[in-house]
Amino acid sequence: MTKIRIATLVPVLFIAACAGSGLETESQGDGLSADVEACVHLRERVWTCREPVMEPWIAARARFRPDLAAALATPEGAAEIKQVFLQEAEADGAGPLAPRQAKCEAVVADTPPEARAHVDAMLACDVHAECSAWAACVVPAFEAMLAAPR
Repeated sequence: MTKIRIATLVPVLFIAACAGSGLETESQGDGLSADVEACVHLRERVWTCREPVMEPWIAARARFRPDLAAALATPEGAAEIKQVFLQEAEADGAGPLAPRQAKCEAVVADTPPEARAHVDAMLACDVHAECSAWAACVVPAFEAMLAAPR
């Protein structure tokens, strides 16, 4: 079995798009930047909403990653990608907090300013408390972010 990484589960632009949102995270009040807080929050939300978000999220990534698209073409590859998604989502959204914050700090440091173009669409999705509604909102915004020129 070939090891396929979906990385980055919550890509750099998606994280930066929610900067300054005031969203609540497990790390709230730790003196972290708003960008890092948003990253932690979004990763926690992806983990919480993993069931409704997994397949459309993977499909969106696959449209821009030929290796994922090819792997999804077989039942074994699709199963492996789903397993990787779940592992990454858990590590990024529910694992020990300090490593998640450090990972977000590194991602945010590499975020281009152009990411701000997606702020409104990304933040609007967080008004949906129910995971299916959140997934239905966030996946198109995520896909639009992936399609944006870098």
